[in-house]
Amino acid sequence: MSEDNLKTWWSSLTAQLGAVKKVGTAVQGEVNTVHRNIDIPIKFEHASATLTVRFSQNRQIDDWRIVPDERQFSFSTPPYDTPKNYSEKQLSIGKAPYELPATLTLPIRSKHQNVPVVILVHGSGPSDQDETFMSLKPFRDLASGLASQGIAVLRYNKRTYEHTAKMSGESKISVDDETTDDASNFKSNA
Repeated sequence: MSEDNLKTWWSSLTAQLGAVKKVGTAVQGEVNTVHRNIDIPIKFEHASATLTVRFSQNRQIDDWRIVPDERQFSFSTPPYDTPKNYSEKQLSIGKAPYELPATLTLPIRSKHQNVPVVILVHGSGPSDQDETFMSLKPFRDLASGLASQGIAVLRYNKRTYEHTAKMSGESKISVDDETTDDASNFKSNA
């Protein structure tokens, strides 16, 4: 992101949320196969938000995003989720500079048994691999339900979610750039 784009982004953010009143203590956030996240709470005039700074595996700042705080919602697993029938493998998909953390949910099977695989593809907007919205995690529910019935499922963070700042610096973003390329380039021997 250029200095001018960063200034424009910050001006737009503070126009919506107001001036910064307090910056809280940084804490370790999510760690996945692509990033180690540090979360920093920020109190603005009109709202509180969390700045997530994303570090690459070689400890360089790779991306960031800021999200206004919402109430915390609790998630409960659906009754058809049978964890003894599947395992989950953390992996990465895609290519630099847009590598994405992913989860492959695999049904328990014999070593040489092939199983069908479903790749869950996101709709519009930045989304995590569970397609989390408030207390709902529909992609996680689908993965556990299908894997419990013998079908492997791949789900991954969407490019605009995992690489928010880098994607906002792109001059043109096509559906292929944001969604299709990541969904169609997956290969696994898991």
